[in-house]
Amino acid sequence: MLREWLAILDSLNHYEVLGVTLSATVDQVRGGFSTFAESFHPDGHLGRPRDEQDAVLRIYKRGTEAYRVLGDPKLREQYDAPRRRAIVHPPSVLAALKSLPRNSQPAPAGGRLIDRVRVVAAKPFVMKALKMRDEGQLKKAKLELSMAMNMDRDNPELMLLMTEIESAIKLAPKF
Repeated sequence: MLREWLAILDSLNHYEVLGVTLSATVDQVRGGFSTFAESFHPDGHLGRPRDEQDAVLRIYKRGTEAYRVLGDPKLREQYDAPRRRAIVHPPSVLAALKSLPRNSQPAPAGGRLIDRVRVVAAKPFVMKALKMRDEGQLKKAKLELSMAMNMDRDNPELMLLMTEIESAIKLAPKF
């Protein structure tokens, strides 16, 4: 999970880090940060090795910066200003951008599960859950998927995967 987050962290904007849309209210930003902090507050990772604690701290600092900026109307205005003055893209690029899933749009049908995750910040957790499931680490897969579901609430694809994992846990031999 941490490696996946670190791999994409620098490419995420503040909205993506917190899993909120560009039109999010201050309360929605606060809720996004709360969900983010549940997963990445350094106090929740004290038992991890030092390098992992450092990774969690880096991710958490990025989230607190996102919350500080998006939670303050003046700072948010300054942060958003360059986006409004962005380069005008040709129609073909705009069409391609519109076809990409966004946090506020339904995910595309068919294809890979990861493509149907609606919140960018949830994707590393889903990827880790799928890997853990495939390796037979079902309880760890359930934990990772729970974190993803906290960010991408009411995603029927994630709910279905959770049902699959929980059923596999029940059927797994007990030692």
